Amino acid sequence: MVVTLTITLLNNQSGVYSPGQTIQANVQFNTTENSRVKGLFAKFKGESRTSWSTGSGDNRQSHSQTESYFKTEIPLFQVTNADEDFLEFVPGTFNYPVNFVLPETLPSAFEGGTGYVRYLIKAKVKIKGGIIYRVQHPFTVIAMLDLNTMPEARMPTQMQDTKTGCCWCCETGPVTCMMRLDRQGYVPGEGIPIYAEVTNSGTQSIRKTTISLHMTTEFRAHGSTTKRHKTISTISHGAVGPGESDIWSGDQLAVLPTPPSYLYGCTIIDIQYTCQLSADMEGSLMDINFELPIIIGTMPLRPVGGFPQPPPPGQDWTVHTNQPPASVSLTNINMTETVVTQPTHPMDAPPSYEECMTTERVRIMRQNSNSADQEDEFTNFTPSYPYYKQNP
Repeated sequence: MVVTLTITLLNNQSGVYSPGQTIQANVQFNTTENSRVKGLFAKFKGESRTSWSTGSGDNRQSHSQTESYFKTEIPLFQVTNADEDFLEFVPGTFNYPVNFVLPETLPSAFEGGTGYVRYLIKAKVKIKGGIIYRVQHPFTVIAMLDLNTMPEARMPTQMQDTKTGCCWCCETGPVTCMMRLDRQGYVPGEGIPIYAEVTNSGTQSIRKTTISLHMTTEFRAHGSTTKRHKTISTISHGAVGPGESDIWSGDQLAVLPTPPSYLYGCTIIDIQYTCQLSADMEGSLMDINFELPIIIGTMPLRPVGGFPQPPPPGQDWTVHTNQPPASVSLTNINMTETVVTQPTHPMDAPPSYEECMTTERVRIMRQNSNSADQEDEFTNFTPSYPYYKQNP
């Protein structure tokens, strides 16, 4: 006898939902022979989990924590008459629709190896003889993070740093780097315009300057924490010789499909993004590295009044410095100039949903070993996130 279970989403082929939405699904039960069935059940489950180890040998410690958001089992049919232990099914295919309303407050789905926020629809059928067949179907929940509700998302920010390198105990002269962002809030699909200047007043070349978008994820478990770092996208400029400068005039740093900042609603996983500048100084023991905060949302900034908006009076820039201002004059970029880019995505245009490109796919058990093809037992899953394709 071959028994198969299949779960199909009826009202959303993308498999992406918002908190509070209704999931409409169908559980299909197929049997090739007469079957005596006790019951068929659907379960909706949402949870987060973190898990990692530290140390080795006798000092090895495991850290883990789970946070449950919902777990609801719905009987699709069930034998309740005590005189009827099982219900007889003839060979065939049988469909059972099921609906479930998601809670109003949920964190966005996330898969990060060390931890996850995962949502599943499960189904199981109990056959006479104690045999239970199971199947499960992952789906994505996206919690809204509207950049328009976050004043800091519109705020420009900048940082500069100066280092005097040394080569064989001799100072090589100062190298000064400045990076400026005209705002801090972006959505996947946008490009982050980079404005920067690298001034090399030393005697050694700078091999290259790299600016990258980084995701830092913090995982927590009963007071313990660990962090994982991931590079989302990178752009680079070439060498800067002694006495030379290099100007970045709006180079676009791509924001790929990735989970929103903070992962609101989950207390054991936190996500932060930064834009990092790194200058690789040739022959020096010290490179320049600094970062500026970035917020990745799910809804893009809208133009206010149809025009780009400058910062409020008295709040021209959020300035970050690694040290007191250097004596090097950055004449090619006005430190107080306000340049705010206009969001390029149409205000009312809906996003597409693209599979996450910042984490690896995970193998989630799809069904128990009733399939002749063992690979059918698993699904390679990654969440999908809003993606706003920009105008050409």
